[in-house]
Amino acid sequence: MGVDSELYEYLKSKYGIKSFGMGCLKISTIDCYNDLVNHYLIEKHNDSIVDGR
Repeated sequence: MGVDSELYEYLKSKYGIKSFGMGCLKISTIDCYNDLVNHYLIEKHNDSIVDGR
């Protein structure tokens, strides 16, 4: 799975959020960066990067 360049540009241009194409690992209580970004967007902008949130 590669970097989603469309999502990267969308987050950068609309919200000023930098994306990292490193994938996502869930290790105990450590949250995935994408989960943190998604939570921020829901709370602050009523938006989401996840379909069907």
